[in-house]
Amino acid sequence: MLTVSAFNSPAGIQAVEVDGRLIAQEEHIGFGHYTATDRSLRFHRGVGLPDGAIMVDDFSGAGSMWTVTRDASYAWVTRNQGTPDILNGSLIQMVRAYGGRFLIKQSPGY
Repeated sequence: MLTVSAFNSPAGIQAVEVDGRLIAQEEHIGFGHYTATDRSLRFHRGVGLPDGAIMVDDFSGAGSMWTVTRDASYAWVTRNQGTPDILNGSLIQMVRAYGGRFLIKQSPGY
């Protein structure tokens, strides 16, 4: 919890006190596109995802294993089993939730 207090003295001096800490519930990792032909999410190569297997929660909150690989230009995030229920070309946001889990969000309008 974060508390911010503001003080004013009779002489017109102002002071602010900040106590506690603010913890983000989600961290934006990056935006990518879904390519149906590759059954993968394609992000820029420098996206903040570890290489290898990661757990990703989909739009409904169900988790599944995905694998992150990189080539010279892109980071490819591929679901290990099954085909994601995502339309080809959809813009997808990858987020790291508090606790370290990854989740995907579909951008409005896609």
